[in-house]
Amino acid sequence: PLYIYVKKAHLTAIPGLRNLLKLYAANWGATGPLVKRGLIASPAGVQARSAAIIANETVLDPAVLS
Repeated sequence: PLYIYVKKAHLTAIPGLRNLLKLYAANWGATGPLVKRGLIASPAGVQARSAAIIANETVLDPAVLS
């Protein structure tokens, strides 16, 4: 999997970062342009969970990394 980590403070400090994440999420589906460029799409459940994390700006829980 490809993971992108973004500091929550940067969402407001870096113009366009929030929109970039939304655009990325909108294009990672099984028929999206990222698949056409070689990205292997995650299962629908993983995509939905990741999209919710982006939409809700959920902070990463370090416990999930172990």
